[in-house]
Amino acid sequence: MIKVEELSHDHEGIQALREISFSVEPGQKIALLGCNGSGKSTLLKILNGLIEPDRGSVSLWGRDLSGMSGDAAWRREVRRRCGLLFQNPDAMLFHSTVRDELAFGPRHFGRKEVDASVEFWAGELRVGKLLDRSPHALSNGEKQRVCLALLLALEPDLLLLDEPTSSLDPRSTGWLVDFLRGLDATVITSSHNLSLASELGTRCLLLGEDHTLLYDGDVLALRDDMELLTRANLVHIHDHVHRSGEVTHRHYHTHDWD
Repeated sequence: MIKVEELSHDHEGIQALREISFSVEPGQKIALLGCNGSGKSTLLKILNGLIEPDRGSVSLWGRDLSGMSGDAAWRREVRRRCGLLFQNPDAMLFHSTVRDELAFGPRHFGRKEVDASVEFWAGELRVGKLLDRSPHALSNGEKQRVCLALLLALEPDLLLLDEPTSSLDPRSTGWLVDFLRGLDATVITSSHNLSLASELGTRCLLLGEDHTLLYDGDVLALRDDMELLTRANLVHIHDHVHRSGEVTHRHYHTHDWD
């Protein structure tokens, strides 16, 4: 489904990704981990065709994404089959009601039974009671669920989710990860929350502060590699100090900020 080869990209003269290579098979659930600034959002935008890499190549379903700009049919296919959930949901909301947000994609691509699709995905994402409200008046967590619903209304083959739990409370986060596991689509979910990694997929891609791919493999094996996680700035060594000032022991502390 995805093939990335020697991918590098600079953003305003600053390196964002460096010589990254990996491939993804259909149906995989993958956690994309890395500290803030490691390049997770940039990578997802490149996979969605919103940004062209400076060097290297990216292909979806066997076709090079670099040809999107000059091929309207190929660009339309990518937009239909690949959905990107932005970290900031306000960047995805343009209509006066939630109902119109969910209906826009199916109508744009000529889908039949648009109203039925809207009702179905609103129910699946628990936003049915919000359909006639303005999306701009919702909480961030509600907006995030609306945005996911509008992507799923197109029934994409590939979902790219940029920090989807950042606005959710613990109960909603638990519900979301269970929901994502049940989808047939291939899902790549970015996070800097190490404790969520094993819930988001069995495979993990880890980006380092140097913007390289530090790890590609089993998520549970990565969880036990404290040296690598420290190098990626997802954990750090914490000295436990008593009131007397004496350091009694050291332990690893995770950066689970969500």
